[in-house]
Amino acid sequence: MTLSQNGRPSPLDELYEYAKNKGTITYQEVTDRLGNTFFEADQLEKVLDKLLASLCGLYDYIIIDCGLKHELLTVNALAAADYCIIPVQAHFLASEGIPDVLEMVRNVQNRFNPDLKIAGILLTMYQSRPQLCQSVRSSVGEIYGDSIHVFDRPIEQTIKVAECPAAGMSILDYAPKNPAADSYRSLAQEVLRLG
Repeated sequence: MTLSQNGRPSPLDELYEYAKNKGTITYQEVTDRLGNTFFEADQLEKVLDKLLASLCGLYDYIIIDCGLKHELLTVNALAAADYCIIPVQAHFLASEGIPDVLEMVRNVQNRFNPDLKIAGILLTMYQSRPQLCQSVRSSVGEIYGDSIHVFDRPIEQTIKVAECPAAGMSILDYAPKNPAADSYRSLAQEVLRLG
């Protein structure tokens, strides 16, 4: 433990204890607890990396869920991660954004995390019946399948996925027999096989 100048635990140590006791922590909680002045301006992209370095001994896996926009949280997540999964909605316009996401990943690899690997592309909000979803799935596989792993089973779109956050539960707890829950279990098994 590191003591700050006033003899109290450092903000990073306090955050570590908080995360250890809670089990989950939001990025907002990280920034609220550390404050804007804790990290130097040129270190902002490495906030999560510094935090997770102290937490990784507590967990087998740490999952960072964030958006795909090129913003500070996403860059932090990629800078701290060993692997990233690129989620893509099974819609034409969403699949058109894959090159932008790949460019962001390459930029993070070049500037902050040369060891970052892409675990694969994961289709989400998938419906098996509409031809559009099947077409997007086929297209993503054809375009990227030789160079980037495309996960075998897309995440099914069901109303239960939208309901479970309001209940404060994961889909696995909220509706364990739902097709989306099966999709997430399949994803977890595939990720474990990838190493």
